[in-house]
Amino acid sequence: EKQVKENEKYFKDTTLSGIFLDNHDQDRFLNHTQNSIRIQNALVYLMFSDGIPIVYMGTEQNFTGNSNEKYGAKDPWNREPLWRSTYNRSTWIYKYLTKLNQIRSLLKEKYDEEFFLSHQQTIYIDNDTYIYKKGPILVIVSNQLFNRTKNFSLYSTIYFNQWKDLLSNKIYEINKYNQLEINNWLPQILLPVSSSISHFCPTS
Repeated sequence: EKQVKENEKYFKDTTLSGIFLDNHDQDRFLNHTQNSIRIQNALVYLMFSDGIPIVYMGTEQNFTGNSNEKYGAKDPWNREPLWRSTYNRSTWIYKYLTKLNQIRSLLKEKYDEEFFLSHQQTIYIDNDTYIYKKGPILVIVSNQLFNRTKNFSLYSTIYFNQWKDLLSNKIYEINKYNQLEINNWLPQILLPVSSSISHFCPTS
């Protein structure tokens, strides 16, 4: 959240900023973790936060960067030749990015520029979880496992009681105390059930 506020302070329009999970100047994100849920959370934030998402070539192929003991995992060790992957379309990250792109396309089709031009607004944040609203959706991302059910207190400005996760098709209800109950740390992209596109089911 602090970085989001800093960006808003110093950039005229953060929706025009290029954002990335990793790039040729840094260690690959997958060099630091192979936890699939943590990677999913990171990819959801990349694709559904303010700015233009940039996926570094090879991330979709599960490239980790060949860490060099002497020089580390940065350039050139994070520049594996992409052709050696045979441009595999069956890796789980490739399929997951396909699903996220489908959702972005759906939001564009239904809401035109509202999603892309709106700025994310923090709804809830703690050491584990960040919930924000961007256009018509609520996004929930977490950075570590929590082994318990968590109740998140949301602003009274959240007018809809039922929300559907476009990733899992699960329905979430906000109770009369304006709390949302979550029992795992998988990312969620929530859209009001009343939306005409809440029936959407990603194909990947």
